[in-house]
Amino acid sequence: MKKPSNIRFSIKYFARDYIPNIFIQQLIPNKPLHKDIPVQLLLKFVNPLPQEISVNLSTLPNKQNENKLEIDTNINKNSSSSSTPKSNRRASSILAPLSPILSPMSKRKKPSLKISTAPIIPINPVSTSKIKDPYKKSEGHSSCNVTVLATNFKIPAYDPLNEFENDAESPEQKQVGIFEKKKNSVSIIVEVRPTGNVNDRVEFPILVTYSFVNDEKEVNNETPISPNYAELSHGVQKFVSFWTVIGIGTIAPEDPE
Repeated sequence: MKKPSNIRFSIKYFARDYIPNIFIQQLIPNKPLHKDIPVQLLLKFVNPLPQEISVNLSTLPNKQNENKLEIDTNINKNSSSSSTPKSNRRASSILAPLSPILSPMSKRKKPSLKISTAPIIPINPVSTSKIKDPYKKSEGHSSCNVTVLATNFKIPAYDPLNEFENDAESPEQKQVGIFEKKKNSVSIIVEVRPTGNVNDRVEFPILVTYSFVNDEKEVNNETPISPNYAELSHGVQKFVSFWTVIGIGTIAPEDPE
């Protein structure tokens, strides 16, 4: 029998009861994948929590924009190095104030609102573009261009009493990029254009960041608020981020004419 203190047991418990479930509903059109031919994908997010959650999605920069990002960063580095002397750069780095993460923890008072400004996971496209390296080196994986229209949306809370009731249409279903919204789930439209070779697997990573508010305050006022918490007047807001990889199949050879 597994003990609750087991790390693997805790991870499985958290993933099952706290992280939104993601399902691939349908490919539009439901045909084999071909290189440079875009397809639309329906991703369904299901909220297992009894609270409403706010979801934010981030993807890696598309292949066609990578070179432009690298050129822009190199130009900025060259211009800053040529215009700023070394002594000034050193002085500015010493006199610059420390960030909220690196600064020493000062004695906090007890205000009515405590919000941490520390980032949870960096989602800068320039830095996250390096994550594509393992996909390029490994064989059988295809890079692809991904477009997500609905990057921010809310999923209603899970209510077991309304599980078997008919879904009522809401005006929020008309939001751009949202295909369907039911009970505790939201289906969004994602466009994928494979750019690899034949028989390569088409996979792409997505950074999912979501937040929810607990009615009860779970954080003691005597302890400082961590970067993943924000103490509000009506409860505690929690932030969770995780990476997930979506695979939709392999690239098929072109049909003979």
